[in-house]
Amino acid sequence: MRRRRIVRQAGPVSRGGHMSYVPCPLCGDAVAGRIPQPLEELKLTCVHCKLTFRFDSSEVCSGLVFYNPETNRWKAHTLGSMLKI
Repeated sequence: MRRRRIVRQAGPVSRGGHMSYVPCPLCGDAVAGRIPQPLEELKLTCVHCKLTFRFDSSEVCSGLVFYNPETNRWKAHTLGSMLKI
């Protein structure tokens, strides 16, 4: 089993790390956690907008994902977005 490394940040952003996710087609938040595999029904529910949506296995991304409890949103950071910080 692969372990996920939890990365803690100071301030309002917490709970996150490197993980697989699918962008929500409605709000754009990262829907992370256990991603269904191709033999299962490829369906997820966004915790922010509550949309349940189907996805294709090619839509699964991998990157740093962080949760902001103040806004109740998950945000994925790509290498390009982190270089701008």
